[in-house]
Amino acid sequence: MKPTVLTYYVYRIAGFLVPFIPIRVGHWLLDRIADVVARLRPRERAIVKANIRRVMGSDPGDKELERLARNTYRCSLKNYFDLFWMAKRPLEQIRERVETEGWEHVEQAFAQGRGVIIVSAHYGNPELSLQIVPLVGKPCWAPAEHVQPEALFRYLCRLRSAKGLNLLPVDGPLTEIMRALRRGEGVGLALDRDATNSGRMVEFFGAPAHLPDGFALLALRTGVPVLLVLNWRLPGARYVLRAYPPMAFPVVKQPDDATVEQTMRQVLSVAEREMRRDPSQWVVFRRIWND
Repeated sequence: MKPTVLTYYVYRIAGFLVPFIPIRVGHWLLDRIADVVARLRPRERAIVKANIRRVMGSDPGDKELERLARNTYRCSLKNYFDLFWMAKRPLEQIRERVETEGWEHVEQAFAQGRGVIIVSAHYGNPELSLQIVPLVGKPCWAPAEHVQPEALFRYLCRLRSAKGLNLLPVDGPLTEIMRALRRGEGVGLALDRDATNSGRMVEFFGAPAHLPDGFALLALRTGVPVLLVLNWRLPGARYVLRAYPPMAFPVVKQPDDATVEQTMRQVLSVAEREMRRDPSQWVVFRRIWND
């Protein structure tokens, strides 16, 4: 469903009200709302179930698949709640709800002074993976899908940048990304959803999928390390954020297809292992595989 002017006003109202709602209460309410939304969108729910089935590598049965798909909607709506909630909370208060694993890898990557390509997926709470990076004292930049109307895009950018994340419209010039890396800063990119349809087909969970290749091209052309960061939800409005060891790739100014795909697969293989932990936390509502 495409955003409209009405969507903008709904977001503004939510942005005003959510900070006054205890996070556990808000999550409980959104679980109930998400169950209704899931039932009202049978076509979209079918796509979600197909994606979950592919990640699992098997068919868990109709009843379990429905439960997992319902949880995907719950995760998605709670992500919106968290976006409004985090924007009005100090970073340390957010940090209290997050259990970090492998944080030394984040510090190690930035210590090299060449910048860091932070790669994540739309898994758990995608915002959290980038919002918490300022704890290392480094700015982070990320392209943002340029949704319409323009007022909605500007409002979402204001919310998402409240903790120091710098956003650039994905359809605009991205020269600032290269400048950020030269300054030793972070650049956040997605590995699982190609918002610009400029990526390529690569194996993902055992089948060809159209995925963004920007992180691989950037790493190969600059030699900047790739840092995979994922997070997932725990009961009680808590999270685990895990950073993985930085991956370094040799500089190739004009990489061929095989080199790009091999680089992508090295990162994707780690993400696949973690995403199988709970496929229902993968909040992607579009087709990734043509089958």
